[in-house]
Amino acid sequence: MKFPALVMAGGLGTRLQLPMAEKPLLKLAGKPLIEYVISAAEETGEITRIVIATSPATPQTRRWAERRGLLVVVTSGRGYAEDLREAIALADLREPTLVLPCDTPLLTAGDLKWVLEEYSKDPSPSLAVVVPLKLLEELGLSSKGGFPTNVFGEKCLLTGISVVDGAALLRAKPSEPIPYKLVVCRRPALAVNINTVQDLKLAEKLLERRSL
Repeated sequence: MKFPALVMAGGLGTRLQLPMAEKPLLKLAGKPLIEYVISAAEETGEITRIVIATSPATPQTRRWAERRGLLVVVTSGRGYAEDLREAIALADLREPTLVLPCDTPLLTAGDLKWVLEEYSKDPSPSLAVVVPLKLLEELGLSSKGGFPTNVFGEKCLLTGISVVDGAALLRAKPSEPIPYKLVVCRRPALAVNINTVQDLKLAEKLLERRSL
């Protein structure tokens, strides 16, 4: 089964408190965060096309993605749920779509194949990947600004990585959540979401270890 991918790249990144223009273009080992995410999606061999969702807050990211030859849609920037719905509509993504945040740079093609395989086992309108809060604590990652939830009694945090049936999302009312299932992942790469300077430093260390 093949999937389009939607990379969400419209956030402000204010929690990083760094003198940078836009979070998606923040450099990690000399490459923008968003480049790592796009490369992982391309390397899966399962992605039919990649769409980048920007907002008025990320015009440089839009220009960067267009120069790279990617399809870009510009959402209103009102919030994640609103922007996701807008991006799905603007790009006409009416099939199951892999949704990725732009600030998860340690993702690999293998990680994304695992997500797609989990969805394909039981194609619900939506699958959301969560990681245990305990894993974040062990890695020294920040959980601020996340969306905690309980899965079989274990405290978990949404990663922003999901598979969404675009048609089902657009049929539902904006205030009406579509059915979804949660999948717990204990892979560190899916837990590393860059929200603070500490997260960025940890990502650099983990990336160095991976390249050894």
